[in-house]
Amino acid sequence: MPPKAQPSSVNIKKIYLKGSTFQPKNVPGIFSQTGKEVQQLQIQVRNRASSESDSYEVSMKLTVAAKKGDFEAYTVQVEQAGEFELKGFDEVQKKQILETLCPNMLYPYATAAVADLVTKGGFPALLLAPMNFDQVYQQRVAQQARASARPAPAAGVGLFASPGAGGEDSDKEEFLDPAELLPGSGGAAT
Repeated sequence: MPPKAQPSSVNIKKIYLKGSTFQPKNVPGIFSQTGKEVQQLQIQVRNRASSESDSYEVSMKLTVAAKKGDFEAYTVQVEQAGEFELKGFDEVQKKQILETLCPNMLYPYATAAVADLVTKGGFPALLLAPMNFDQVYQQRVAQQARASARPAPAAGVGLFASPGAGGEDSDKEEFLDPAELLPGSGGAAT
C-alpha cells in the first residue's frame, strides 16, 4: 500500500508586535494647523525560515508619515509579525503563502496598532484601507515572467535583487506600493 499523502495545512503559531514607534512633530502647534492631513504609507514584508521544521516568521513593517498643510505632523512605525507552520506544500506554494496569506493575516493587526498609536498621540483616527497582497503577488509573478522573456540588461543596470532572491525564503524583503494593494486597483500601468 502506498504511503498516504500528508494533508496540507497552515497554522498560526503566534502573532506578535515586534516593535512600534510614534514620533509627533511640531507639537502642540500642529493641532491648530488648518488644512488636510496627508499620509504617505510604506510597507515592508519579510519572511524567513525559523529554527523549527516547517515554521516561518513573517514580519510586516508599516511606516506612515503624515503632514498637515506644509508641516510634518507625525511618523508612526509598527512591525507586526507572526510565526506560521506550513505543512504539505511544495516550495512554490510556500512562497505564495508567505507572500500573500500570511501578510493578509498580519495586516489587520498592524493597522490596528498604527491607529491606536496615532489616536493616543492626539491626532484623528487613522483608518488604513484594506490591502490586496494576492493581487501584488500575481502582478509580481507576471512581471517576472515578462522580464525572463526579455534579454538580460548589462550588469548593474536597473536591477534590484531582494535579499534571499533566488534561494530559499531566507530574510526576503519587499517594498510594496500601497496603491497596487488596494482592492480592485489595477496597480501601476505597464
